[in-house]
Amino acid sequence: MSESSRTPPLTSPKAPTRAPEAIERALADLVTDQRVGGMAATRAAPGTLWFTPDQLAFLRQATARGSRPVVISGESTELSGPMAQALQYHAGGWAVREAGGWRNGFTGRRIAAPQAAVDQARAADLNDLSLSFLRHGRSDYAQLMVCATARRPADRPVLPGETVELLMAAVGAAGGGDSGAWAFSRTEPARRPWDAAELAWLCERDQAAGAPLSAFVVSGSPAAPASLTLVLQHQAEFTFEHVTGLVGLGRLGDPSLKRKLAAVDQMMETLSRASGITFALVMVRAGNEALTRPPILPSAPIPLSILLGDELVDGLGIDPRWALREFQASPALGGRGLMVPLDSAASGRPHLAEFFKSADLDRAVPRMGISPQQLQRLHYAARY
Repeated sequence: MSESSRTPPLTSPKAPTRAPEAIERALADLVTDQRVGGMAATRAAPGTLWFTPDQLAFLRQATARGSRPVVISGESTELSGPMAQALQYHAGGWAVREAGGWRNGFTGRRIAAPQAAVDQARAADLNDLSLSFLRHGRSDYAQLMVCATARRPADRPVLPGETVELLMAAVGAAGGGDSGAWAFSRTEPARRPWDAAELAWLCERDQAAGAPLSAFVVSGSPAAPASLTLVLQHQAEFTFEHVTGLVGLGRLGDPSLKRKLAAVDQMMETLSRASGITFALVMVRAGNEALTRPPILPSAPIPLSILLGDELVDGLGIDPRWALREFQASPALGGRGLMVPLDSAASGRPHLAEFFKSADLDRAVPRMGISPQQLQRLHYAARY
């Protein structure tokens, strides 16, 4: 087996007389091309590697065996947003083979062997960075990067997906029309028409089975292209709703692009009306129309706006009057939160790095309504 698309389904070998160790070894062979130093690897063909049921099986089984999943590909392979998120969620890596050896597909750092791709440390200097990673190939399309979390009491009968629905409406309004028909599914491609009631039923079924998470892929329409992941995290007292991904805004140079970017503040105002919103960050970058992730360096993200809920404001001890004076912040979420517009110095708006340092966002912890993955994205975005 050499292509990831040929990964067999999740079926146990029919050999009841085998020893448990032999069965485990046979099951491992079903989804693993090679195992080196605790790594479970699968090879990806050129093109786009989507988050399919086969890939989900590969990630789950690698994690269950205590192995680190690694995708091995050439330079012409791209990862869909949900696949990249799922791989990183499972503490996996992406090893890219190039003429001069190997490199990490996520960071561009040169590595000695594929198993080193699970280390997400960034290159310390340019000598450690593969020069091919600096190509800005296919970066001709504006992408809106969205990262938001809402928290609701577990006993409150609220249909999940409200944050996604508000985002749908805001994206449609920014485009000057309807956002079209969005879809969702457990894996890609997402084909079920958006239905919050069905989403709630699936989440209830997951909870009844003891699953702590319910994860879905959400895709936009031709009128509003989007590639998002929606993760419902079930806890005893609260249910967290994490929405992360990309929204396509249009080709760079398109006359409508300026209008859409100007509507981002209104988009954040719309998100701030979501019940229990605790955190949101919106950025823009140059990417590609397919909303996939090539193994090359995309343009640096430009943070546009950040929204902090009351838990973050109170937990970090932020004085709203200070934020208003220093960072042009405005009250949000019924006066209990803050929204800070961000932009380049030329606009007079603050940089995310300034706000990050002054508000000491590094002290944010999950109980304040921000996940470790979101804090990691804040660190990444604040460097630019």
